Amino acid sequence: MTDPQIAETLRLARTECLSKGFLEGLDFHVEGFPASLSSEYCELGHADGAYEVRYCDTGERRVLTRTASADEARTAFVDEVGVLAADRGHGSAAARPPEKSWVVGLTDEEAMAEYKRRYGLS
Repeated sequence: MTDPQIAETLRLARTECLSKGFLEGLDFHVEGFPASLSSEYCELGHADGAYEVRYCDTGERRVLTRTASADEARTAFVDEVGVLAADRGHGSAAARPPEKSWVVGLTDEEAMAEYKRRYGLS
């Protein structure tokens, strides 16, 4: 990565995640920053002229968001990391009361369908 604007966008996204209490390598990874990775995390990178927010689980990567907009990418990335971290009980969203969770009010089937939609599973 040689474009300073891309590098700065990635750096800012990483800094924002760290400031929210998300764990690098466990909850998230930003390309260009070395980290020991867990088997499940969200990733932010840049490829072929666009930012990509990816969900990574046991070696498989699924693109959740692909956009040329640095702001859209950073927002989508931090939101996805927040969901993953909150489910693990840490990060700024972990203190959120359960009634604000996206699964409240959904049946098990609806929650599973929403989970599959969010993470690109069929």
